[in-house]
Amino acid sequence: MNADAALQADRDEIARFVSALFRYADEGSYLSMRAFYEDAKKVYGIETHGLSDDIEHLVSAATTFATRAARHHRPVVFAPPIATFSNGDSATEDDLQNGLALSVECDQRPGEAREKLESLLGPTTITVASGGEWPDPETGVLEPKLHLHWRLTEPTRDTASHAKLKRCRAMAKDLVGADGTSSPMVHPMRWPGSWHRKGAARQVRIVSETEHELDLDETEQLLRDAWEVHRQQEGDAGKAEPREPGEGETRDSSELITAILTGAEYHAPITALAMRYLKGGMADAQVVLTLRGFMNSVPEAVRDIKDGVHQPLRWLSRYNDIPRAVSTARTEIDAETAKAAQNDMFGEVAVSGFRLDTMTAGEPPRQEYLVSPTIPLGKPGVIFGAGGIGKSLVGLALCLSVAIRGRFGETALGGFSILGGYVPLEAAGASVFLTLEDDTAEVHRRIASLDPENRRRDAPCYVIPAVDLPNFDPALVMPDGRAAVLTELAKHGLDRLLKSIAAITGRPVRVLILDPAGDFLNGDENDATFVKMLMRQLRAVAARHGCTIILVGHVAKGMDADNLTMRGSGAWIANSRFAYALWKPMPDEARRLAQEVDEPAETLVWGNLVKANHAGAPIGMHRLFARSASGDLLDVTNRLASHGPTEEQLLTQLAKACAECAAAGLPFTITGNAGLYNGRADLPEPLASMSKHGLEGLGNKALDQQMLVKARTAATQASPKFLDVPNGPLATGVEVPLFQGSRREALERFRAARGL
Repeated sequence: MNADAALQADRDEIARFVSALFRYADEGSYLSMRAFYEDAKKVYGIETHGLSDDIEHLVSAATTFATRAARHHRPVVFAPPIATFSNGDSATEDDLQNGLALSVECDQRPGEAREKLESLLGPTTITVASGGEWPDPETGVLEPKLHLHWRLTEPTRDTASHAKLKRCRAMAKDLVGADGTSSPMVHPMRWPGSWHRKGAARQVRIVSETEHELDLDETEQLLRDAWEVHRQQEGDAGKAEPREPGEGETRDSSELITAILTGAEYHAPITALAMRYLKGGMADAQVVLTLRGFMNSVPEAVRDIKDGVHQPLRWLSRYNDIPRAVSTARTEIDAETAKAAQNDMFGEVAVSGFRLDTMTAGEPPRQEYLVSPTIPLGKPGVIFGAGGIGKSLVGLALCLSVAIRGRFGETALGGFSILGGYVPLEAAGASVFLTLEDDTAEVHRRIASLDPENRRRDAPCYVIPAVDLPNFDPALVMPDGRAAVLTELAKHGLDRLLKSIAAITGRPVRVLILDPAGDFLNGDENDATFVKMLMRQLRAVAARHGCTIILVGHVAKGMDADNLTMRGSGAWIANSRFAYALWKPMPDEARRLAQEVDEPAETLVWGNLVKANHAGAPIGMHRLFARSASGDLLDVTNRLASHGPTEEQLLTQLAKACAECAAAGLPFTITGNAGLYNGRADLPEPLASMSKHGLEGLGNKALDQQMLVKARTAATQASPKFLDVPNGPLATGVEVPLFQGSRREALERFRAARGL
């Protein structure tokens, strides 16, 4: 069906849900916001969001994502896990930071299930009507399917408590015959306020809401007692603790095959058989054919019947899902193999080498650069900007500079300036530019313009125009069902390319540029699953060869100069070791700058290192470039009338402003409603005109240098978060009454009282 353009996620429902279930989540942990295609068992999109005291930011992001999913032309389910994670890159059980709730999906006899569990555990914190309906086989009455959530008094924070909550969810599921896939906390679940689009669109709604919450230890005992009685009544005495489908399956393979052939059960038998066949040595493709053979043998009359109820597409959805089930089983087997290898890696002998004092003996290694001080050597990163701004030409110029750098000594830095830095002698070596956009003729025209003196002669600079290679497939990551897998080019081809060029030239490859980034994925560049796998592989390749790998990308639509990001998933930048942005100034700004630097307004380009992991990186320091007739970017920052205050002066100015606001009774925080950027109007210039990234980065640097500290106010009991100088009243425990007005009024009153 086509999505109705009027569908809109309900912000109020999402806000109530987040406030209820994420209330005790650890600040600094991550929410994995995700959505899936209803009809393809495939990820639609994943976004990660760090948790802070600013709930409105999270609610806004969820509302926007859920609305986008609702309006997609294919049915999409918005279903983030009710949990938080320790990082923004991965959302597996190994990455769990907080389990937040006991959650149960009641897709059969939902009313009865709710009554039974509430009589045992008390009222739910949140009950959600998921949008689906269950037909009562006796009365034919349609009941809304329910998701039941009980908030924990304290979230789980370690492996033991995570496992305890998972057991509780599994036991609760067993007691009412609920969906077994919801036992893990990482299981996606529909959020209220989003839209259910299997058939007619229905909004997912909160049915009831209370302040009741559960103590995990008490809950485990209640559920265990009830579950013991339940299994006695069901004749399952001696049954092991409940597990996920397919995990620890005790039935013989013949029983599992019979369950499939009779149409009684599909999911658990398919999962278990896939694992057994793969472990027995059967090839993946043969496992798929075998399981589909069983499914094809199910009589058509019973294929879509479950517990006497006709469930349309029941058989077809499982049949189509078999390749994914096999792929998942293979991934689990590979993970078990890797875990065994890791156990060897973390044996007593190996671990001894990780002791901090022995691992860091002597002087620390010097940071090496491809471009000093912005781009480190041997790391993956991105350069991104709007189309036509000159990114590819910058990449080509960088490759040429690296290839000819060895011809000159350290005194020849002037000719090797680029992106606000310079190519040092240590970066001299071979270079490779793999372009998926320009053919040989266009490469020739560009390099002739960039290098009219023919400095490229005999230089180990290699450009591979993929459009002229008809049999070349540039994909580095491709889908395998719902999973992402590396291609042969990613696993072996890049290594072979870099080794071959090093062997031919006798020089190590120092830079590999891939242009454009998104075209190296045979999948959605918005899908973090694909992007993270690509970036992790490039990180390994870069480390093996001591080669910086740069992906050239486009800026995100609706560019915000205060929050520049690359088009596609946030994982592009999150998994890079550096990210450099290029953008054009707004017309009025461009005309003003043009007069100042004496260059045509249309040639001006701003550049900024927006992310870096190496110490001393000039993050947030804007550089101004002018595009020359050859297309190269010339740094004209020094022509600006004033570079503004130094960073040291800015830090001093910020510390003074924060101290005054803390003493006046309305202190700043780094982020959130009381954050520096939200309150920038109350800061002096040039702090008030800084970007969000730059201002918050300056605040964190002031904390690192102990020019500022975090403190509590008299009205807060949470973790310290308000900014003050080390000898200020908040920092030293002096009770300062909070001002009940604007910060400007507070400052005026404070200054007047001191005759300022």
